[in-house]
Amino acid sequence: FNRYSRILQPHSLLPLIDPPVAGLRMLSDNTFSTLSAELGGYYNFNEDRLSWQADLTYGEWYPEIKLQFRQSGRSASFFNFSPESEGQLIYTAYNERWTEQEFSAGLALPLNFSAGSTINRLYTKASWHHISTRDGSGFFNPDNFRDTLALGELTPNVQQQFTELTRTPLSNAKLQAINLQFQWSTYRRLALQHIYPRWGLIVRGDYRSTFGQHTWRGATLYGRADLYLPGAFRNHGVLLQGLYQESDMLDNYRFPNIFFFPRGYNSVSSDRVSKIAFNYAFPIAYPDLAIGPLAFIKRIKGALFTDIAFLNYDFPFQGKQDIQSSGIELTVDLRLLRVLDVNAGLRYSYLWNKSFAPGGKVHQFDFLIINISG
Repeated sequence: FNRYSRILQPHSLLPLIDPPVAGLRMLSDNTFSTLSAELGGYYNFNEDRLSWQADLTYGEWYPEIKLQFRQSGRSASFFNFSPESEGQLIYTAYNERWTEQEFSAGLALPLNFSAGSTINRLYTKASWHHISTRDGSGFFNPDNFRDTLALGELTPNVQQQFTELTRTPLSNAKLQAINLQFQWSTYRRLALQHIYPRWGLIVRGDYRSTFGQHTWRGATLYGRADLYLPGAFRNHGVLLQGLYQESDMLDNYRFPNIFFFPRGYNSVSSDRVSKIAFNYAFPIAYPDLAIGPLAFIKRIKGALFTDIAFLNYDFPFQGKQDIQSSGIELTVDLRLLRVLDVNAGLRYSYLWNKSFAPGGKVHQFDFLIINISG
């Protein structure tokens, strides 16, 4: 074989569902499986924006070499302090929508320590990113909330603290960033009738930060741990989750928000947010029912959940706030068109904090697509 022939051979079209991101991707591998490619379109529910990206992974050497290009729509809530005149600052709160192009290059080290029925994997990655932003003009919207702060009324120490908060509003810019990522997975192989693994732990950490200049600043620290335990009865399962995200609310650049907030709520701004979640999943029925050639219903299952997030705010928005939701999910495992295995259903969430509830509605219903595979 010529190792450079048929470099791109698309072979699969697969969905990606990793809340708060969902999308569709096409996969390709060359004859020698040394070059993998991926083209995908994605929707971020936290930001309510679409993006598409192309990835290349060259695996002939070790570690893997990764290249990526992303074109994305972005949105975020910003809080800005800017000088108005001597002794005065203007505080502005606004929603910004912008577009950005991003090129990245990095190295990844995937390690597999699996043995028997236990899966053990360690994945580490380091990458450099060149980001170009444009169309950011939300700061100048006359409908933004603005207030004037007279520094002369404050103590000299507090005056200095406020002066250090001033930032240039996001606009057309070019910036450099790094991304450090690791994930450790260990779990028992999933049996056919199990909803969750009987035992398992998945730990992930991400750190992203701009560097090299002082005009545009942004940094995000993200961590997540999923612990799987057996339930009270056969094929029942427990999933305990812990999440943490830290990002300065006054940064004038924001990385994509991938934090999974309590179910039913939209994204909420804070300097630090942590979340704990309890999920209990159980089978309800195995109907084995065919609906002509359209679908074959294999299993109906349910899950009870409770999520609670702890929001923390630094100077000058010092304070704490908790948001919580509880509810139930009813989902169906079915074979669709004799081709796709689909896990879909409905979720009901009761939101305990009406002030943060979308539209002030504490009862929220959502249609779920948890997984699709061929």
